[in-house]
Amino acid sequence: MFRNGLSAAEVLSQTPLGLALDNGWTPFSGAYRVTHTDAHRILKIDGRPAWEVYEDFLNDHAIAYQPDDPAATTLHYPVGCAKRKLQGEFRHGPDRSGAMLVTAPPVGRLIHILSTRPMRS
Repeated sequence: MFRNGLSAAEVLSQTPLGLALDNGWTPFSGAYRVTHTDAHRILKIDGRPAWEVYEDFLNDHAIAYQPDDPAATTLHYPVGCAKRKLQGEFRHGPDRSGAMLVTAPPVGRLIHILSTRPMRS
């Protein structure tokens, strides 16, 4: 996991142009609160088992998934930590017990499920 980085591009052009970079991840869910962690896992979200909350999200949004291969789904809908502006501070999926594997944020931190497509109203 990298917290800081630098990327550079050289554009050789006689025409002025603007450039913006973004990682593309945006909140696809409402905010959830981390309520129980250990060193590398979010065990509970909003007082419920982490995978149960994630599975409810998938069902609420009619997102097809394979319960025996959650990593395939969490690759497209990772969990991200909210700071001043939402940033994907971590993005990892669940382990076999249903806990979310991450460098666990502190209890009380707000998280979102992210996507590269905008949240539907």
